[in-house]
Amino acid sequence: MLSHRVFGNRVNHQGVDFDKLTLGLGKAAAIGLFAYFALKWVGVAHDNRWDLLNTPLGHWFLVEVFIFVLFPCLLFTWAVRKSNAALVRFASIITVIGIIINRINVAIVGLNWNIEDRYFPHWMEFVVTITIITVGLLTFRWIVNRMPVLYEHPEYKEVDQQVSEKERAIADQFL
Repeated sequence: MLSHRVFGNRVNHQGVDFDKLTLGLGKAAAIGLFAYFALKWVGVAHDNRWDLLNTPLGHWFLVEVFIFVLFPCLLFTWAVRKSNAALVRFASIITVIGIIINRINVAIVGLNWNIEDRYFPHWMEFVVTITIITVGLLTFRWIVNRMPVLYEHPEYKEVDQQVSEKERAIADQFL
């Protein structure tokens, strides 16, 4: 959606139903999150570590699993059933926040729970991270502005018109 807003003048809107695409992604996200939720509980059951759920880190695990995995999973499911693309977008924001919290939970909390000196990144590590993200965004912007990523190249319009109706119907099933 950010690409659509930033590069809206380059996007070819003909024949594209963004809500339908969003709902399809929401359906896939619901399935993926439910599988992830189930695997988290299989891991707890397999190790037989139910006793750890009643500790402070166990409570944090429960918050992560129920609020940032199961809740968006249910939101995705409900949004797809009600054909509400805006709710799918909202659930995706919660999911991204959950992924970030999970990575922080694993990298900072989970791996360093028993060390005496807590690690905090040096300011240069933040600079390196921001630089990597910025280079990625600028590279994406460069590619979109110079290649037909979000629009159809004029030379290929004739090829697209030659596609048979049967092939077009098969392609529409995947969109």
